[in-house]
Amino acid sequence: MMNFFYTYQSLFDHILVYAMLAMSQYVVLRAGVFSLGSAGFAAIGAYGCALLVVKAGWPPLAAIAAGTALGGVASAVLAFPLSRLRGVFQAVATLAMVQIVLSATQNWTSVTNGAIGISGIPKVAGTGELLLIVVGVVALLAAMGRHSIGRAMDVIREDETVAVSLGISVPYHQRIAFILSGLLAGLGGALQASSSYAITPGEFGFGMLVAVPVSAALGVLARFAVEKYKEGPLYRSSGAAEKK
Repeated sequence: MMNFFYTYQSLFDHILVYAMLAMSQYVVLRAGVFSLGSAGFAAIGAYGCALLVVKAGWPPLAAIAAGTALGGVASAVLAFPLSRLRGVFQAVATLAMVQIVLSATQNWTSVTNGAIGISGIPKVAGTGELLLIVVGVVALLAAMGRHSIGRAMDVIREDETVAVSLGISVPYHQRIAFILSGLLAGLGGALQASSSYAITPGEFGFGMLVAVPVSAALGVLARFAVEKYKEGPLYRSSGAAEKK
């Protein structure tokens, strides 16, 4: 069993990092924001963390915190104009941001080393640390869902007109969701840099741009399927409902 774990440990680490990025995408989708910016914020967090460790000599934990903060700052800057857009225009705006970030990582060679990327990053985030962080983020989002902010985001996603009639500020809650998404994506990027020894611009390109929303969508579908199962006759006939 341990041999299996050690053989595929890097794969498990990769899955946990993408779980973090999927939760970043889930936050904005929950608030009705059609954002594709998680890959861009992850790149900002990863490169910020890597540069601070390799070139500035920062302690790895401080660099991870700084990479997370950089993702949050970038999302906060974009949150205000983005909250005035709707639907496909939000997707186009965030997609443009991702392209700008990727162009910077590829062409700002004096800082990012271009297509070669940054290597020599000490690995401080192992599988156990990544798992603890993912569990903590899941617990945070679950708590947020029970709070008034989470319930307001659910109303906004279903119908913005109803949300406004209930006195819910749509731009305010969407800005909160977008900033939180940037923080989580920045953290995911910083953890990716801190668990893989090296990063390149290609890691944050089209593959991540597609994989993150798809992962978030699959998570939502799985949750929906579980809820439907609990409402169905098979769950009731199994006796699980009575035991609860």
